[in-house]
Amino acid sequence: VVLNTTEHWTVVFDRTNGQLRFYKEGALDATLTPTFPTVTVDQTNTVYIGREIEGGNTRRLSAYLWDVRVYNRALSATEVIANYHGNVTRTGIVGEWLLNGTAEDTSGNGNHGVIYGGAQFEPPVPGYFGAGLKFDGVDDYVNCGTAVPAHNTAGTIEIDCQIDAVGGLFSRSIGGNWVDQRCVLHFYAQGGKLDCTLSNGATHGNHVSASIIPTKRRVHLAVTYDST
Repeated sequence: VVLNTTEHWTVVFDRTNGQLRFYKEGALDATLTPTFPTVTVDQTNTVYIGREIEGGNTRRLSAYLWDVRVYNRALSATEVIANYHGNVTRTGIVGEWLLNGTAEDTSGNGNHGVIYGGAQFEPPVPGYFGAGLKFDGVDDYVNCGTAVPAHNTAGTIEIDCQIDAVGGLFSRSIGGNWVDQRCVLHFYAQGGKLDCTLSNGATHGNHVSASIIPTKRRVHLAVTYDST
């Protein structure tokens, strides 16, 4: 990883071939062979931006977030790159929080967020797509409710962010242990990598990138999985 640069990441969950693939700037970074849950991955639990809960511990994020999107299908590599350049595909989008002065859901599905802890909106940064929301890593997060549709067979999560310290980026959970974390995307302490956790409520799997995510620089993160 080259620091002080913009990087583009994609993570592909391929249940058909039993593979988890990380792509950096469109090139294959790592191929893993995890054990995928065999039953429902997500449930209709609360969706959070900027925090996760595990074992009674709440991990909040210190970062700037610009755009957060959730799809009910796996985007292609071409679509992920197009989204990165601002040509956003609308097909299959179930949640979109641009965080540019409001936490409203602009996907048209009404999954509006409520900001907690006093997270502050920041003005546009030259070269970025617009204003963003600054999370302090102490008590800031966005609650997006329980209506964001579960995507058990395929889906995509995309986030434009500048990460300053470890914490939860996106989660659908009921708290408790890792098995209660239906879907979690977070930047974690053990080596500064991107970690995606999936659970069916009984077992869970943690899947991490091969490369380190740079801090204090804008990065575009995309997690895509497809079990069809």
